[in-house]
Amino acid sequence: MSKLKKDAARFERRRNRSKTLYKTADSRHRLCVYRSNQNIEAQIIDDIKGVTIVSASTIDKELKN
Repeated sequence: MSKLKKDAARFERRRNRSKTLYKTADSRHRLCVYRSNQNIEAQIIDDIKGVTIVSASTIDKELKN
């Protein structure tokens, strides 16, 4: 296996590791927060259905004030 394929496989394992924790039937919703120097964004995600339930950001006009 080439180094590029090994790196890609390692990346996929790391990427999927956090996702599998939330895929149980009794799991709660996941809060995802992204913070940059200018803005903060937050999402509540239902991993079982694969949808974003609520999203808020300081870019929004209601929250900017």
